[in-house]
Amino acid sequence: MRLALFFLFVSYISVNAQRKDIEVDVGDSFPAFELKNLNNKTVTLKDLKGKVIFLNTWFTGCKPCVEEMPELNKLSNKYKDRVLFLSMTLDNKEETKEFLKTHPYNFEHLVDAEPFLKDVLGSKAYPRNIIIDRNGKIQFIAYGLPHIKRLEDKEPIMSDFTFFEKPLLKVLPL
Repeated sequence: MRLALFFLFVSYISVNAQRKDIEVDVGDSFPAFELKNLNNKTVTLKDLKGKVIFLNTWFTGCKPCVEEMPELNKLSNKYKDRVLFLSMTLDNKEETKEFLKTHPYNFEHLVDAEPFLKDVLGSKAYPRNIIIDRNGKIQFIAYGLPHIKRLEDKEPIMSDFTFFEKPLLKVLPL
């Protein structure tokens, strides 16, 4: 009986260790990928070599994802000449195009990314924002814009795009 419990415990630890291994973290190299954009063009990590990337992961049915898009557009507008703003969505090309008709979102969109996001990045929650430096190393990860509570507000409000500026500026050359 003890031996069976021991093997069960070791199996549990082994499975959980494997799950942790797939989640990317700050300091890791961003994993290689091959995904299609809205124009059906294949985009790979090699195509983006040498660029600073702000990556947003999302899907159309994710309320926090949609809520942060206007602020992410402001960030994109401010730094579009120095940063590649890229999104990976669980949705397919048609769903994404239809959604973007009523929700402007100024990123390059890579679609049908669910297998990569879940199996390679280990994504468990959305949205997730990742800043990747020119060398392909992850420098920052945040699960969406945080909400802040101010005395004059009855409900917490979402912070603005400047939340991402400090970590983004750290990876941009002068």
